[in-house]
Amino acid sequence: MNSWDTWLSRVKTGLEILAIPAAGVWAFMRFGVSEAPLLEARTDVNGELSWHARTGRSCIGQYAATFHNIGTTPIDVTGGRIRAWLLRSSRDTAAITYLDPAEMREGDAIVDRDVSRWVKGHYSADVSRRINFAFRVRRNPGRIILFVTQGQAQSSGREDSWSSYEYGYVCGESEETRDSQAAKTPAAAR
Repeated sequence: MNSWDTWLSRVKTGLEILAIPAAGVWAFMRFGVSEAPLLEARTDVNGELSWHARTGRSCIGQYAATFHNIGTTPIDVTGGRIRAWLLRSSRDTAAITYLDPAEMREGDAIVDRDVSRWVKGHYSADVSRRINFAFRVRRNPGRIILFVTQGQAQSSGREDSWSSYEYGYVCGESEETRDSQAAKTPAAAR
């Protein structure tokens, strides 16, 4: 009986010795697969374009950008820039056309501003900031304008960049708006 107890005791000790590294490997793998990605910097950047106060020649455009840290690691936003372009008109007759803002830009940006002082800061987990930018824009019915917000951020010593874009008709006036205004204006006044 004594030899049987000795043998069982040795098997038990051997299994305990094997279980410790196996548990360590399991914990490391589990952390690497499910927990470590949660520590990565994760942001959600959104833009919203709206139009206000139209006059005969211009309107006020408001581009609101929201930067939201949706991760669990703090992020330091180190810089930001906002740009705007008028997009080339696309008179495509296809039922659907992909509007690629990068391909439709005309020339240099009509707005190119450093907005770092407004976006810089420390963003803890689940912290967001919404910043409104206002522009006076000359009316141009039927033309599309593109606003792009870009910036840099650091998290855990790693540099990253972020961007968001939004586009819409200048002053909210589509081609139909332009065509209906032209139809209402007497030929002598044009």
